[in-house]
Amino acid sequence: MHRYKGHAVRKNVAVEHADESRSAADPWTAAFDAACLARSAAATEMVPFWVYPEVTDTAKHSLILREVPALPLSKDALRRQQLQRTLGAYRMVFGQPRQEDLVEYLLGDLDDAGLERMRDAAAINLEPPR
Repeated sequence: MHRYKGHAVRKNVAVEHADESRSAADPWTAAFDAACLARSAAATEMVPFWVYPEVTDTAKHSLILREVPALPLSKDALRRQQLQRTLGAYRMVFGQPRQEDLVEYLLGDLDDAGLERMRDAAAINLEPPR
């Protein structure tokens, strides 16, 4: 999930622009000002406030992982896959699919060409106009 000046974005901006922000009264404003000046002409308002390139391995985006404990050789793994697929379809009907669930659901039914057609048809550009 990307949030305005989210944790991963701030970590990357801080690593990249620490020198510019050390002596400033407001270090975050100075760091983001420096990040704005450093971005390329092709960049939009998404960079640096919503996404920022990963500078180091320590500043990677944080992910939320769902772990399901299962005993080896049990039917739990198969049941989890069935439940995950059903949940993806259920949430899709109500217009609230989680991105990961939706992608896993589509990967089970579509080949590569079908996925590309689906991506091209459903892609929405959320970048603000220039």
